[in-house]
Amino acid sequence: MARFFIRLLLLAGVCLGVLFYWKARSEQQPVPRPLTLTPHTVRVAVEGRPSELPLYALHALLSKAEGAGQVTLEIDQFPEPGERWRQLAAGEIDLVLASLDEFALAVPRFNPGQVLFATSLSVGSDAVVARADMPEAQVLRVAFVSGSPGEYLTARLVAQETDRVILPIPAPTLAVASDWYEKGAVQALAVCQPALSVYLKRGDRVLVQTSSQDSIPQVWVASRQALRNERTPRVSRGDLEEVAGAWFILISELRQQPGLALGAIARGNDTQVSEVEKAFEGLEFLSLQESQALSAQVLVPQLDLLASFWSLSGALNAHKPDSFEADFEQSMLGTIKAPAVPAPAPEPSASPSPTILLSPSAGPLPLSVPSPSPEATDIPDPFSPVPRPAPSP
Repeated sequence: MARFFIRLLLLAGVCLGVLFYWKARSEQQPVPRPLTLTPHTVRVAVEGRPSELPLYALHALLSKAEGAGQVTLEIDQFPEPGERWRQLAAGEIDLVLASLDEFALAVPRFNPGQVLFATSLSVGSDAVVARADMPEAQVLRVAFVSGSPGEYLTARLVAQETDRVILPIPAPTLAVASDWYEKGAVQALAVCQPALSVYLKRGDRVLVQTSSQDSIPQVWVASRQALRNERTPRVSRGDLEEVAGAWFILISELRQQPGLALGAIARGNDTQVSEVEKAFEGLEFLSLQESQALSAQVLVPQLDLLASFWSLSGALNAHKPDSFEADFEQSMLGTIKAPAVPAPAPEPSASPSPTILLSPSAGPLPLSVPSPSPEATDIPDPFSPVPRPAPSP
């Protein structure tokens, strides 16, 4: 009899444990996005990069463009890059702005969507920095956001460094990576403009950086569901084309009437024109004609090289696809209407720029000037101890 009651109590304990575990797991599940019934709504996912700032000036153009008054933008910010790709693959998001190296890494992991066209080039907007007073060490720990251009630059640093061991430390968001850097838990940080400016202004040194000779294209990636009109009436392929046309109109104004375009972008982001100018340092926006020149025939070989690089660098779930041809849908480039802009983009200002950080909100991206914390001392290192790899033969 006693054994029966003991078994009964054990069974009840197991049931209660399963119940509590199920309840805790259910509370951690993300709340599904409510179905938006508003027609002609294009959902765009951003991660807080300066190349995304013009998006917030498109509302005015869409409301005035002939036949496009009903198209609206719904912009959501995702600090964690992987979440953007998951939602794009599911058709919950219609459009993602990403760098080509990000897309090369996302295709084998998520098969997220198709490239529409290139929009800009990072020619100095992305870098890995280290403190000027950093002591020379055999192991250099570099923080970066997983799946971002910072991961690519960190992998490049690993490939080119011969005097010391580079230990990549992935972080879920830039805020976390920056906190590790400020507290001394890592010795280097992969970062983009406008936050890059503050580190350079205080004297941090660049370890690797994009340039005009070694640029990274930024591309628009659309969900296959939106391109196939599987999300109508909320969004259609025609709605994406309207947004793309408004984008290239704005870029043409940025070339020909920069004061007008910068003012619209500043108002859309609730900031000053001077701050937008600083944020755009190291970026070259492409006109429609320049995007047409960067066709799939040009970008696919670059993607092949990037995919090979990811595979050789040992990135997780980064096997090289057989081909990237199916990951492009560029017929829209032939139907978008935008003015011809033969003039090259003006050179960015050479004056030092203040620190500008993009707010992690779902609304416009306001720019603010952060105050870097002083160098911390006696801070426990969350990644210690670090095993020292054997030297390469």
